[in-house]
Amino acid sequence: MIGLTLACTMAIVGASAKATVDKQIEDTFVGDFVVSSIFQGAFSSSIANRLEGVDGVEDVVSQRFGFAEYDGGFAGIGATDPDDLDRLDLTLATGAPADLTLDTVLLGTSFARSNDLTIGDTVELEVNTGTVEWTVAGTFEASSLVSSGLLTSLETFEKAGYPAQDYLLVVYDEPGATGMQDKIDQALADQPIVTAKDQAAYAAEQREPIDQFVLIIFALLGLALLIAVLGIVNTLALSVIERTREVGLLRAIGVSRGQLRAMITLESVVISSLGAILGVLLGIGFGLALMTAVRDEGLDVIRVPFDQVAVFLLLSVVIGMLAAILPARRAARLDVLDTISTE
Repeated sequence: MIGLTLACTMAIVGASAKATVDKQIEDTFVGDFVVSSIFQGAFSSSIANRLEGVDGVEDVVSQRFGFAEYDGGFAGIGATDPDDLDRLDLTLATGAPADLTLDTVLLGTSFARSNDLTIGDTVELEVNTGTVEWTVAGTFEASSLVSSGLLTSLETFEKAGYPAQDYLLVVYDEPGATGMQDKIDQALADQPIVTAKDQAAYAAEQREPIDQFVLIIFALLGLALLIAVLGIVNTLALSVIERTREVGLLRAIGVSRGQLRAMITLESVVISSLGAILGVLLGIGFGLALMTAVRDEGLDVIRVPFDQVAVFLLLSVVIGMLAAILPARRAARLDVLDTISTE
């Protein structure tokens, strides 16, 4: 029961997280292709220039990324050309693209709120070259392509000592252009770690870490389920021992070995199914409560994977049948006269 409770809870967390990612990408994805490293790292800025020369490409928007120390912790810093903010369809809560000049920065609304920062305030950051002070020029709503807490211009980014390497490229096709995936892939043929993805492929890539995390959790919970199976086997084995005389009487009045095995198997299935139903109900309750509690953190889509829940319930029946094999076999092989004479 406990194992299935945790499994259902994690299934809801994983499904909700993936649904949130899909929704965010669907709502905020811009451009036709996203170019990035398979290792989620930086790559040469010359690739952007190369893609701009591909037939059918209308524009390429560069984004860069780095970390800085802020207020005892680390903050992610994104960088792009201020003229491309409209291209990225970035929603500015305050300020305007023209305000993003040298030594200024835009803050994500959640970052600004949590640090009590507004337009005109100074943000002091520790970077590789030392301490920099940037003036807050506005705030923006995070999106699937711009999720850092801070966003500055490429000029300010390089002035702070960050390398002139891109982290993400957003490629826009010319109207009516065809075969662009093949053309871009050909342009990137000598860059095996850099790939171009459309919206569907990009969403799948963003879901992959969530799937891996959930699989790891399920693998660990598999040990708990194995222990539960051993518990059912032990319970049935003790039940057969304690009811040896009852088994003998049943055999004496005409119950066949097959019927006896079926009876013990049914008992095992009832035990496992009852635990599974309680575990699923508790797991769904805990999962919904957990996702409701973290809704303000950005996980605003709650999804119950009923297909996985159905699989869990089906597995519980199968596990109950398998757990009954040895106890049922032992009960069926008991000698009738010996069992009847047992006190």
